[in-house]
Amino acid sequence: MAECEGDPVSNYHSQARLVQRLLWHFNNPSKNVTLMLGSGAALPSVPGVGGIISLVDEYIESIPSSFRPDILADFRNIRESASGPWEAYSQYHDALQGIAGSAAFDAIIQHAVRTAYTTPPSGQLAEFLRRSPWSKLDQFAQAMENDNESWRLPLGLDSLGKIMAQKSALFGNRVITTNFDPLIEIAIRRYGGQCSTQSLKTDGSFDTVVDVNSTTNVLHLHGYWRSNSTERRSLLHSRDALKRPRPNLLGGLADLIRDTLVVVVGYGAWDDIFTGALAKLATARECEILWSFNSEDGSELRRSRKSLLERIGLTDGIIFYRGVDANELFRELLSGLESEEGSHASRPTTPLPATPGLQVKTAPRVEAVTKMAPEVLPIGDTGVTPGKYGPKAATLSTLMRNDIRVPEGFCIDLASSTVDELQEIGEMQRIWKALTKNSNGRAGHDSLIVRSSASVEDSPTALFPGRFASRRDVKTFTDLIVGINACVDSPTSLAVKEYQQMLGLRPESIHMSVIVQWQVPAVLAGVAFTAPPPPYNTCDLLVEMAEGEANALLTGDVTGSLYSFTRHDDQESYHHLAGPHIDTSQITSLVSSLSTACERIVRMLGEAQDIEWVWDGHDLYIVQARPIRAAAVGAGVGVGKAAPRERQGLPSLPMADSWGLKAAAAQYFGRSGWGASNAVVVPPRADRSEVEGILASRKNGPKGTVIRFSYEAHVGVAKRFIPPGGNVLEAFFETRANESWVGIVSDYVVVDSSFEAYVSDKTLLVEHVPGNWEPNNLLPPDVFLWTESKFEFLKVPFHREAAVEIPSVRSNPGVFRLNIGPLANEKAEHWAIRMVEYFSMIRSDLAPDLPVNVHFVIDKDDWYFLNIRPTTHLDVERSQRVAGEDFKMNRYFLVVNPEDVNDWDHQSRILVNCAADRGGVARIASVAASLQEAGLEEVFCTFGVLSHPAILLREFGLVVSPLYLDHEPHVLRVPRW
Repeated sequence: MAECEGDPVSNYHSQARLVQRLLWHFNNPSKNVTLMLGSGAALPSVPGVGGIISLVDEYIESIPSSFRPDILADFRNIRESASGPWEAYSQYHDALQGIAGSAAFDAIIQHAVRTAYTTPPSGQLAEFLRRSPWSKLDQFAQAMENDNESWRLPLGLDSLGKIMAQKSALFGNRVITTNFDPLIEIAIRRYGGQCSTQSLKTDGSFDTVVDVNSTTNVLHLHGYWRSNSTERRSLLHSRDALKRPRPNLLGGLADLIRDTLVVVVGYGAWDDIFTGALAKLATARECEILWSFNSEDGSELRRSRKSLLERIGLTDGIIFYRGVDANELFRELLSGLESEEGSHASRPTTPLPATPGLQVKTAPRVEAVTKMAPEVLPIGDTGVTPGKYGPKAATLSTLMRNDIRVPEGFCIDLASSTVDELQEIGEMQRIWKALTKNSNGRAGHDSLIVRSSASVEDSPTALFPGRFASRRDVKTFTDLIVGINACVDSPTSLAVKEYQQMLGLRPESIHMSVIVQWQVPAVLAGVAFTAPPPPYNTCDLLVEMAEGEANALLTGDVTGSLYSFTRHDDQESYHHLAGPHIDTSQITSLVSSLSTACERIVRMLGEAQDIEWVWDGHDLYIVQARPIRAAAVGAGVGVGKAAPRERQGLPSLPMADSWGLKAAAAQYFGRSGWGASNAVVVPPRADRSEVEGILASRKNGPKGTVIRFSYEAHVGVAKRFIPPGGNVLEAFFETRANESWVGIVSDYVVVDSSFEAYVSDKTLLVEHVPGNWEPNNLLPPDVFLWTESKFEFLKVPFHREAAVEIPSVRSNPGVFRLNIGPLANEKAEHWAIRMVEYFSMIRSDLAPDLPVNVHFVIDKDDWYFLNIRPTTHLDVERSQRVAGEDFKMNRYFLVVNPEDVNDWDHQSRILVNCAADRGGVARIASVAASLQEAGLEEVFCTFGVLSHPAILLREFGLVVSPLYLDHEPHVLRVPRW
């Protein structure tokens, strides 16, 4: 392999060959083996060069200095101008040393190493990190290093540790590394082995190498993460120190590896003393070199090989391996050694709790990610970032670091490791031990809680409120694993999928992490709004609370107590607004703590917050803080050729031209006695006095008020909920974005069932879903179908998760989800009889305008008709009935996003499954444009041919036909249409 240019990938041996080569050598030893490990062997437990660069950036960001922007600009220039990561790393080191001294970079290195250590949630180290997150760890480093069981080892180093503990002589009782972390030593000691840490001194010499049989000498060429007890020196060697000519050291290192088989893993061949020693020996053919690359890319392999050979000055004499993963390599090597020699030594550790019978699940992204050791950090750690651990965990960590009381616990990244792997390396058991040991020693804290912290939760673009799973009252190790599995499964739940589809997010965009915390025994719990909505915006803080846990309050299972908190001249006061009264002594104790905490959180996070809290009768804990954001209204289309067809008016409803379809329909249904409860219509361009006069004619309903707006034929125009006692007048003007909008003000009703109907002169099709049928709802509907010749009732035979809105103090109703069983035939028959009565009159009144769509809801036994829309002809005979087991045989191709169409086989029928948020049609338009560009005219859907997404697809020019998947036909006795 003398040539570099154009050498094929086939000239590089595989990882399996490297394992075979080492096993062969161990069975037929002709010389010692020298193992050289680079930073790749410590990944992902300790960040590599790129991770160190990011930590430096975070350190600079934390500097409270007016000249910080200039420093950031300097470091950005270094990144952009550097020829590669090593050069950027070296220049970062030199630049930071010039600004803050060598101690600053030493501290960053220590914190990089600390990412591999499970910091206890309480104690001196945890308190030190909260108060001084970027200070050096010298006073704790030795104790941390002695705590073998709290380090997270990469799976490869764990296997290597077992090999070195039992057969250190295979590698000449030594390992050479450029890494500054103690993970090699930790791994060896975990399996009962002995080792000695040797760090290169500033004069270029090593500490005395321990020459004891079975003791492994670990030689750190570039420095070590902590200082030794006898010599004060910088932990890391600068670029100049690493490149400085030191013939004595070069000779000493060359002597160590002379006449050995040098095996290089995870090392980038920097211009340092090791490559110099290799050059000295290799030119004299005094060593044999096996060099492994992680990459499998041909061009990258050629560049790396060429650079290496230029540094060493060789044209041959090195055997190269590609695609070598240190984690897999040493696990396979250990397996090979144990197979050949029957070695079954085990770690001398305390037996760990087992979880028999548990099926451990993986996060959705795991299949596409290389299996790696996990990242587990305590809440409050600077390494808990939004990108890795989710905004929820990152926010809680920020609060804890700033002395806001947060229940202690751990954040677990599950995007790159399975719970199974966490248990294999004892990580879950260490978390359980740390939390239960501390909690059992503290009165009342005898339970844990497992909570999701997905990358999309509480993010700048989405909140996902209540969509992901959590598990309370975790009292056993088995409960802990089950709870984490529930969080891991959350991205595949209907609640999350609906919300994703509403926002246009792909499933793989979710990076799943979880939080494990003490569960605070609640005396009071609730939610605080730091920017109260009208009419409560005269107070500083609006608080909804309940006795006991907050979960029942947040889901709407209990009625909360509403209080306003006000601070004036450093004096806090409170007023009861609604709901049950809370004991006065409890409220008085809570007011000051809650007001102060919320004020600090807003100042800290920079915007108004929706804050969940728990009070245990003595201390206040913050368990979540998310920004309060108003929902956007409306969205443009402008996508390809799929522009919506112009909607036609309804001549039978003359007010539709001036008031819009929705208001005209409200007037029509109101005259018929079928409309929304206690409804009034506010005409366009009504001024304040006019609106006030109209609203005075109605009394607000006991469950609150709803304001809907009508404008021409637009759907999804703004909608506003006002809680009981709220100021409807102010809410009206806050929500009316256009004076041309017509307002429809009515009582709020809890919707048990929602319906969409298609009415023509010969056909009546009614689709039903339990709960609210909003634009993002993709539930399969029950179907009532009348044609000239027959009636059909197709029932969904399984439970559906209904979204039910309930009154709340918030600006929108609270939403909770119920699993609703199949519709009873008796109720379906009763409904069908009433449908014929109602729609016979509608067919007669609107005969010139048929076909039309009609939307109505049921609250218990009360029917409310809300909207009429003109529509195009719907061929109900094109519907398809397909059983689930026959679905694939019938060849349907699923389209959720526009880009999915690119993978269509041009033969299968298209099944569309996408939704749109209220007022937003851009995503549906994009899907329609992609389908039309592919030459498609007809698509199928399972979420109802009369649903909002299906209506939009038809208006964009597609034929949309229903696919009834697993619906069951039932016979009902109903009148003919």
